Order: sequence, then C-alpha cells, then structure tokens
Amino acid sequence: MIRFNVTLRLPNEKIVTERHPGKWNDLFIQFTAADIPKGSSNSDVHAYTISNHSSIVSDETIATSAGKADLSLSKREQPAAAHSSAAAYEFWVIIYGQEHAYAIEAVFSGRQSAAKNSLLNLLQNWHVPKDGLK
Repeated sequence: MIRFNVTLRLPNEKIVTERHPGKWNDLFIQFTAADIPKGSSNSDVHAYTISNHSSIVSDETIATSAGKADLSLSKREQPAAAHSSAAAYEFWVIIYGQEHAYAIEAVFSGRQSAAKNSLLNLLQNWHVPKDGLK
C-alpha cells in the first residue's frame, strides 16, 4: 500500500485520511492512491484506479483546492459470484502526481445530484501533497 499524506476536512471538522474514511450526508468517502508506471497516460491511470467491476457513466474535469482533477461517476456491478444484479453508484475524483494518482472514492445512496453537490463542496477542503503534482 502506498503511504500518502492526503486529507479532506468535513464541515463538522472531522478529517478524512488514508486510515480514517468518513461519512458526510449520504456520501461514504475513502482515499486510495496508485503508482503511475513510467510512460502511462492519465487515461491509463484513470482506468485502473477505478474499482474492478465498474464502468464509467460520465467524466469531467473539475477544479478542487488540490488542483485540477477528473470527476467520474461509475456504476459498480456485483461480481458474478455474488449472484446479484444490484449496482452501486460512486463518484471518483482523481488528481495526478508525478509518481502517484491520488483518488477519492465517494459511494452514495441518495440522489445523484445531491451527492455530487455535496462532494463538490467538500473538494474545496481537499489537501494533496503539492510536491510531485503535475
């Protein structure tokens, strides 16, 4: 596992970290990071950062306090072994560094538009180490 110093301050003053996922409104928020292999494009990294069994529904570039990032809505299908057709929707926010991609995975259970608005507001308090960002 990659060790990284990424934080997100919630409006209730709780801090989401790598080791401490958080919940705000109907969002469950956790961080992940991925190594960026030499010669990889951002789209390559984007594809393998988002969870297995997921398909991207929409993708856009947004501004965050950590810098420009990709915001993707993905639909996660259950693995075949689960014998379920239920799908979960989640937002992924990915910012690319020189050696790592830093990502927020935000799973939501309510309305997509409300979840997106909450997430966009939270992203104004996202801290990513500035050294090594592209």
